[in-house]
Amino acid sequence: QFVEYYDNSTLKPRLNNAENRLNDNINHVNSKLEKSVKELREEIKSSAPITPLMVQKSKKSKPVKITGLYHPQVPTVFNIITSRTDNGYPLPVWLNGEAGIGKSFCVATINDMLLEAGEITKKQHANYGEVICFADMEASQLLGGKNYNMMQGATTWNKSGLVKPILEGGLAFVDEIDKGDNAVMTVLNGVLANKSITCPATGKVHKMHPNCFIIAAGNTTGLSYSPQYVAAQKQDKSLIDRFSACVVHYHRSVRIMAGMCGLKTAP
Repeated sequence: QFVEYYDNSTLKPRLNNAENRLNDNINHVNSKLEKSVKELREEIKSSAPITPLMVQKSKKSKPVKITGLYHPQVPTVFNIITSRTDNGYPLPVWLNGEAGIGKSFCVATINDMLLEAGEITKKQHANYGEVICFADMEASQLLGGKNYNMMQGATTWNKSGLVKPILEGGLAFVDEIDKGDNAVMTVLNGVLANKSITCPATGKVHKMHPNCFIIAAGNTTGLSYSPQYVAAQKQDKSLIDRFSACVVHYHRSVRIMAGMCGLKTAP
């Protein structure tokens, strides 16, 4: 009955009409994409091309050559983190920027640059560790907690990813720092302030290694709530003060976007 009702004279024009509308939509999308790619290419041509960059922090450190795809802020982050205070410890850095713009990629690049510059050893390069913060996290998830061994009757330190680079040297990455619970973040503040970490199992205080480099990253600066990133929390000012001179705004980069799209990054 369906076939009889919709005979060829009725159905075929409707199918042709639907096909024409679909083709019009496809042509419209392709036109928009071509326009966007053309605008991106023009923006790339007007910006500085990606070329190998030589960075040397001090006379003691070796020159570092950045090759391939890198964000324009990478040299800034490297110069800050390799600066040291009077007590010999590196400055911590807070990377602030939107989601998906390459903050984690920057941290991995900095870790390799520290090795090439001679700021850390190969063993310390392998000590890289990270912790991702969230609203309901506990202090034990930041720096580790007690581990009870009922068979041996002993208490050991169940270390987090940050502990090894803090004690032995290397890069420690605190991701989503603005999502962390304020009470837990005070523990991190204590580590940054006192340059030491306390073993939760024994209570023994361990000094931070002088080659411990700390980078934190978040979608906000921790100074206020964000309508866009609703999970971000306003952090305690004492914690933010540890990064007061070292907040780097990690903005969207044309060269990173072009690389992701497979476009040439130089005119």
